[in-house]
Amino acid sequence: MTTTIILKILLIIIAVIVILLHFSVIVFVRGGTSGKFEIRVKYLWITLYPRKKKPKKPKKKRRKKARKEEKKEEDILEEALDESAEEAPTFEDVQIVTEEDNSAVESISEDKPSETVTETVVEESVEEVSDEETTEISEDKPESTESDDKKKKRRKKKKEKKKEEKPKDDDSESEEKGSKLDGLRKKWEFVKPYIPPALKYTRKFMKAIRLEDISIQIETGKEDAAESATFYGKLQAALFNTLNLLAMIFTVRVKEANVKCLFNVKKLDAEGEVTVKVRPSTMIAIAFCLLFCAAKIFIPYKIKQRRARKKAKKEAKKKAEVSAVMEETA
Repeated sequence: MTTTIILKILLIIIAVIVILLHFSVIVFVRGGTSGKFEIRVKYLWITLYPRKKKPKKPKKKRRKKARKEEKKEEDILEEALDESAEEAPTFEDVQIVTEEDNSAVESISEDKPSETVTETVVEESVEEVSDEETTEISEDKPESTESDDKKKKRRKKKKEKKKEEKPKDDDSESEEKGSKLDGLRKKWEFVKPYIPPALKYTRKFMKAIRLEDISIQIETGKEDAAESATFYGKLQAALFNTLNLLAMIFTVRVKEANVKCLFNVKKLDAEGEVTVKVRPSTMIAIAFCLLFCAAKIFIPYKIKQRRARKKAKKEAKKKAEVSAVMEETA
């Protein structure tokens, strides 16, 4: 008895969920050149967006608490004023310069010229060293020419070696390109069977979206009558072509689509309304169908791969056994 009651309750819950999913989600969109843009989302009788903000209740403070806080603030201010009045001005210690300090400063100023003399002596020694180095470099020039000839010979040998190694590099590059192409082919073979069902169910998904009660009103005008007429024709053609394109992708129901032409007035105004309806049940059904098709392609592919691996292992074992027998006979 208990199991039957539980099953009945589960069936009732599932039936209620299915019925609720069958009701469509409604999205109302309105906009125009005036700057007003409105979006409303509804499901059944509940407005999902924009949500109404609940007004916040003002917090009422009790009188006693407010008085206590005021008294505390007054006490703090009085204490701060008393502390500032009690504090006395403090003077920093001043360093007094004596005659002994003045004599030390004069001795430091007298020692400075000796330092400049030592600097001049160091500069002269550096110049003498640089002159000696230049003379040594001029004497060593013939040896450097011989070393340059040896370096040129080494460079020539390195170039010849590189020319010999180039064809090997070209072969390795061609092998890498071939491996990349093989990898891309394998990926394409794996993805190729998924493309037709994916396109089929994306079309169904897009057709499940319904654009109803489309109302568009456009007013155009220019100072020149000929220009306004030509612009009116172009605008009307563009509008109806876009509606035709939308009808190819979605299910479209047009309520109004008017273009008014005005003369001797420079004007371009547009306003539009659309209600978009989508049933969650159809979306879920399409998703399940797509998953079923993908599984129907994926599972046999994996089974084929396993069989191929098993065959390869068996052939490898047979070859190993044959080679072992041949070695024993030899």
